[in-house]
Amino acid sequence: MARILLVEDDTALAYALSRSLVHAGHDVTTALDGMSALQTLETNKDIDLVLTDLIMPAGHPHGLALARMARQKRPQLPIIFMTGHVELLNVADGDQILLKPVSLPLVLDEIAETLRRTRRLAEAH
Repeated sequence: MARILLVEDDTALAYALSRSLVHAGHDVTTALDGMSALQTLETNKDIDLVLTDLIMPAGHPHGLALARMARQKRPQLPIIFMTGHVELLNVADGDQILLKPVSLPLVLDEIAETLRRTRRLAEAH
């Protein structure tokens, strides 16, 4: 089980992903925009991973900006991006980007692999 911050501005997708992740055993906090996600990250809430859309509504931090700000507060926080824009698949330096529409098995596999990789890195240091 992981504590996941899901950041997705499409309410229907956010709801479906959140329910699916909870059903898979994860604890999910959902933010519908970058500002809400940053407010969550400002708290002491335990977050193991951020799963975020790259494109956010106008006036809100996009996924890459959110990742930079999140890592200023929590340097080792793993982040997985999602996008429906194939031209954005190479913009995240070293982070995984999943192409929407995402399949739940792929999301779950990527979460598990990202958390395993993060734990191995932490143990190595």
